[in-house]
Amino acid sequence: LGLFGYFIITGEPEGFSPVWIVLTPSAALLLLGRWNGLKLCAVQFAMLAFLMWTPWGRELLQYPYEESFLLRLPMVYIAAFWISWFLEYVREATQKRLQETQRNLQHLYRHDALTGVMNRHGFNEHMEQATQRTSREGMALMILDLDDFKQTNDRYGHPAGDEVLRSMAEVVHRVIGSDGEISRWGG
Repeated sequence: LGLFGYFIITGEPEGFSPVWIVLTPSAALLLLGRWNGLKLCAVQFAMLAFLMWTPWGRELLQYPYEESFLLRLPMVYIAAFWISWFLEYVREATQKRLQETQRNLQHLYRHDALTGVMNRHGFNEHMEQATQRTSREGMALMILDLDDFKQTNDRYGHPAGDEVLRSMAEVVHRVIGSDGEISRWGG
């Protein structure tokens, strides 16, 4: 705020002061976020309006600004603020969607799309963590195989086979409860 006031009071229209003044909304919103940046920009605009639009503020100015400049600079500041607000909103929304997409991709990387249980990658990661965590405790590993499952697919079709796999995953999940993990290792 001190530097902002310094630029207004000592600056000159042909120099860099107006450029720095107009760039402050984008910097404030980027560094502080939209809501804290809004507060800082409101204070800065109040300073700008006081110094440019009131007789007491104009007495503090060290440069004889023209009347048109005294009116235009606060308006340009407001325009720069709204453009910066919109860009920060888009940046935040894009960041949020990117994080959501990353979470979804990580889930897809570790889980079987058909049954929702872990796939080989998820199983390997889980086993690595579980073996480190359960060195003193016990751990059990059970492998199930659906006998003649190929015949189910051949006889009733793949959609029926998919339903059998989903149902089997649900049954096993109910049986082992929340303490266990399920993985689809094979086909």
